[in-house]
Amino acid sequence: MDKKKEIINGAKALVLKRGYKNVSVEDITNHIGIAKGSFYTYFKSKNSLINYILEEKVVKIKRKMNSFFKNVNNIDEAIEKLVKIKLVLKNEDDIKSDLMMVSFFRNIDSLDKETVKIFFEMETVSTNFIQKILMRYQDELKIKKSEMVFYSKMIHGLITNYKVFDLFISKERDFISTTVELEKKYKTVKFKNDMEIIVRSIIKILK
Repeated sequence: MDKKKEIINGAKALVLKRGYKNVSVEDITNHIGIAKGSFYTYFKSKNSLINYILEEKVVKIKRKMNSFFKNVNNIDEAIEKLVKIKLVLKNEDDIKSDLMMVSFFRNIDSLDKETVKIFFEMETVSTNFIQKILMRYQDELKIKKSEMVFYSKMIHGLITNYKVFDLFISKERDFISTTVELEKKYKTVKFKNDMEIIVRSIIKILK
């Protein structure tokens, strides 16, 4: 593993364990066993590292969007696929990235302006894509074209709220901090039922 990737992975692990505010550059370098100078070879500061992680997330979201409509024939299939993509994270890196987003959201007052800007850009990209889905299948919907933006934001909020305040909450009513906890939730009947309810609810609202 190259050193830059090692720094990124170390930062993710510590942010999940301690929270964004409680992690310093020194903590990251000590965690992975490198000199602080090595960190600054790749990143100017902790904020620039976080910005890089967020920008990577934006790129991944856009990449998923590029192939979204393959084998999707109607709004029902599109909503089902959208909910699955948003909630079922298929690899450990995606899980860690999404769990980190929760930590950033909880500490948004501690983020610098550039980080907040990227964070909201990510939200905008997601909302705009939902709008693209609605526009593509607008003939199947009862909502007006002028209402597309509102409904896109509402759908994004519904899925995100479930993810943050249900899926990412542990039995102890705190936010989960490990990929193992989330993977266990994926295997439960409750999660499967919740997914079906979310999909049905969104389709009912739209049609």
